[in-house]
Amino acid sequence: MRRIICFILCLLFVISVISGCDTPVTPETETYPSTTDAVTEKEPEADNTVYISSKEYYNNGYSNNYIVGMDKQGRGFDASLPKTDKDRQAGVFYNTSDDGMPIRRALQLLTSAGIDFICFDISKNSSETVYAAVMEEICSLKEQGWDEVPEAAFYIGEYSAGTVNGLYENVYKKELYKDAWYYRDGKPLIVAYKAGDGAEDLSSEITGFFTFRLPENDPELVIAANSGELKEYEGKAALIDTREVDLLNNEKEDDPYITLCKDIKEYKGEYFSETRVKSTEISIPMIEDTTEWNKVKSVFKSVGRAYTQGEVRNNIYEIRVTESETHLFFYIKTDDVIAPQKENDSGWMNIFIGTGELELKGWCGYEYVINRGASNGKTTVDKLNEDFTAQTVGEGVYYLSGNILQVKIPKALLGIEGNANIYFKVADGIEHPDDITDYYVTGRSLPMGRLSYRYIG
Repeated sequence: MRRIICFILCLLFVISVISGCDTPVTPETETYPSTTDAVTEKEPEADNTVYISSKEYYNNGYSNNYIVGMDKQGRGFDASLPKTDKDRQAGVFYNTSDDGMPIRRALQLLTSAGIDFICFDISKNSSETVYAAVMEEICSLKEQGWDEVPEAAFYIGEYSAGTVNGLYENVYKKELYKDAWYYRDGKPLIVAYKAGDGAEDLSSEITGFFTFRLPENDPELVIAANSGELKEYEGKAALIDTREVDLLNNEKEDDPYITLCKDIKEYKGEYFSETRVKSTEISIPMIEDTTEWNKVKSVFKSVGRAYTQGEVRNNIYEIRVTESETHLFFYIKTDDVIAPQKENDSGWMNIFIGTGELELKGWCGYEYVINRGASNGKTTVDKLNEDFTAQTVGEGVYYLSGNILQVKIPKALLGIEGNANIYFKVADGIEHPDDITDYYVTGRSLPMGRLSYRYIG
């Protein structure tokens, strides 16, 4: 019996071994790391694109975010993100002279540069003629919707109770030009001493009315020798000493102005990098009814009406831009009925366009010009050379009605794939169109001179 039981047990053992051989064996070379091992899965690259709204960027046309520019050496500044940093403010001294440029144009250029305030140096001349007309013009531009126009403050280099008292009594107490006042810490700014050695002190009414900043060594308001010093004063307000610099009145040598714009952009904000503007693709029909344009948020407006040396043929004051998958659309509005293009007039309502990065290419950075030849609803698209000559590469269509010109251009002719990213200007009646500096002072150019608008689709 015992032998039988042992035989059965041995048989069962053999059967179990044989059946176990059907189970697959994992190769020793194949390993699976545990969750605690250092090896991890590679994450997909994140999309760093940041989107801001069209309203933030364009502000219905009342903005300098989209102003870009470049000097003749190709040094420039690009579009910037909207900023609300009230500490990082920049001002300049306002130079006045009998033969100086008209006030409107000076304020247009200073607004485009991003200047927050101008300072009148009344140390030697406190006459109302120094500042009254400028402050009136600031108020006028504010009424038109330009909140970003520079506001006015005063500088008195040495202590003078009489000068401060006179300014208070003649301007501030009467609340003259109130919309033009520049405020710091909730009060109108004056760069002056509150008291002097042995001199009559100012009344508490006056010292309590103004925010006083010292003409020198004031930690809250730095007086920078030039705009290049701004990078040293991050987080502070800065007054750039431009009293000996002719920033604006010599258009043939506009490098100082372009440098000012560049330094202020870098001081106040940051350029677009991985940022895009939310926009809606709209295909605009070339018809008299322009209601579709009401949906377009990419609006560009003139700072006030134009200043030029002569009569303006077509006073352009508003531009809108949009795009579809295949075309760019422009809406150009003037004060009055648009004068038609004359025979052989290649300077009629020109749209100058540069694509992509701001750099010297084509003519002064512009690669294409539209409308050198426009008739019967068709218009030319020309590729520009460095010497302002051009070759026609195709055509677009336009619709002219009253004071509105609409233009439709194939993106392919401009080398654009996908969303457009362009800088542009619109100009009409420039006397010497091959000279970019003439776009400051003749005909109508929006924007002026070497400045352009940046449209980001």
